[in-house]
Amino acid sequence: MGLYDVELLDIYKTKGNLKGKIINNSVYRLCVEAGIRDNFECKDETILANSLGKVTFINSIKMLKLLIEIMENLDKYKEHNFNEVEEKLLLMFH
Repeated sequence: MGLYDVELLDIYKTKGNLKGKIINNSVYRLCVEAGIRDNFECKDETILANSLGKVTFINSIKMLKLLIEIMENLDKYKEHNFNEVEEKLLLMFH
């Protein structure tokens, strides 16, 4: 991203319009709008774009490691009971 002096945060804090709903943009949606990528459908695009914007503000290694662990092992965490620290970290992210 440094080639164009654009920070990742600059991308995720921009707003886009998806089916009449204002969302945070993703790199892929910006490519569609620029005409360099075909349009796509993703039912979770709004949630993902907004969440990725939040991730850019995280400055806790512990929180980042927890999020990576959960994302890499989603099936394991579907019925997982989080401990008190994990719950607080996830609530801060929400």
